Amino acid sequence: ADPSFGDGAWRAACLALARECALWCPQPRRGSGRGQWRQMFFDQLLPARGKWAGRQDEAQQRQRRLGEMGVEQTEAGQDFAVRVAARFRPGGDSSPGRLLVPLHQKLMLERDRGDGGFRLGEKEPPEFQDALMSHVMLDPVRLPGSGRVCDRKVIEEQLRLRGPVDPFDGSHLEAAMLEPMEELRARIADWRREQRTEALSGGDRHKLSDGDIRELINRLGGDIDPSVVEAVLEAERLRAAGRSAARSAANRRRDCDDDGGGDDEGQREPEEEESEDPAAEPAEARRNGEVRDMPLAGPRGVRASAAESLEEELGEAPARDGPRLLAVLPPTRVAMFQPGVGVRPFVFSRVFDDSASQEEVYDHACRQSICAAVNGFNACLLCYGQTGAGKTHTMFGQSVAMGGNAGAVVSPTSGCVVRAIAELFDAAALLLEQSGVATRLSAQYVQIYQDQVTCLKT
Repeated sequence: ADPSFGDGAWRAACLALARECALWCPQPRRGSGRGQWRQMFFDQLLPARGKWAGRQDEAQQRQRRLGEMGVEQTEAGQDFAVRVAARFRPGGDSSPGRLLVPLHQKLMLERDRGDGGFRLGEKEPPEFQDALMSHVMLDPVRLPGSGRVCDRKVIEEQLRLRGPVDPFDGSHLEAAMLEPMEELRARIADWRREQRTEALSGGDRHKLSDGDIRELINRLGGDIDPSVVEAVLEAERLRAAGRSAARSAANRRRDCDDDGGGDDEGQREPEEEESEDPAAEPAEARRNGEVRDMPLAGPRGVRASAAESLEEELGEAPARDGPRLLAVLPPTRVAMFQPGVGVRPFVFSRVFDDSASQEEVYDHACRQSICAAVNGFNACLLCYGQTGAGKTHTMFGQSVAMGGNAGAVVSPTSGCVVRAIAELFDAAALLLEQSGVATRLSAQYVQIYQDQVTCLKT
């Protein structure tokens, strides 16, 4: 858009289009920021310009979107848009605590620090490794000729295969000549026990602190402008519409082929029938001796005493961290922790933290639906959340028992329902005065519980 075409010009365009097409054009709230008039022009007024025209040809002559190419004209009225906002109530622990994140997120933090204090894993001590196979030994022994230290099972297997020869210096060596190293064996056992204890503790040494978690949240992505989120959602909607159009076109072509290809079906030669039993051919080959049955790998037998000692050695499994909310980052982002995934940002059309007012929630999450309903579109506001999340407070506000006014006058504590009803009456009066449009309002108040609908007005 032209930068010189500012909010004043967009305001004039909105008012002119609203007066010409008998539409309701609500005034943006103070402090709404730049770009509100432009967004209202394209999102609310321009799509509704032909709603009250009453001429079928004018509705058909509208410019079609890219995602609607190839779609029948009757499907144009099925378009819709969904906006999802998330509101978080005050309270809760603001400290995320120490968390164990995946390796790639740990490396993301350590890569830019460059202080050399982080190492990717720790190798086993060299003195604990077998001199021949380089693995951690279980029963270390010393070779008298070369002085090397190896695992007893490894060197005994080497002597069985190669003969009584030291594999390092070629001197004579027999199994009885191996020198046990009890002190080294005890040190290896202690080291293994420490490694096992650290693994069972959930890797506390590798967990991130509160400061590291906040730094990781900032590195995973900055704040996203709501207009960018809307553009991405619109692109996804157009892509879905394009896929739907392609499927519809393919179905129509297939139907046409089926209608015109009846004569060819009778001329097709019958194909050879395949064997219905897929196991018939292997079974025949097995009877002829061409295929041998492979032995099945079953569970290995473990003695009860060995299983009990293994459970005592391992102990109880560590308790994993569950999902938790890390940060609420208005206007569009929420950071969550998921086990196995780590720190993950979620993007919404709008995000409200504990400092958001009732008016702010209504303006950004509900007012667009009211404008669409007054201008001839179907609209729905669905509030969803667990018990005690604040749904009633968001929708209705403070009750009479808590000092509210039951919706007689819109107050700072009034919820979305009260504000929407008040604005509907204001819009109806304004349309009647400026454009002569009469609006009829009706209401239903029902409860749906256990698949039963109950009218709450009677």
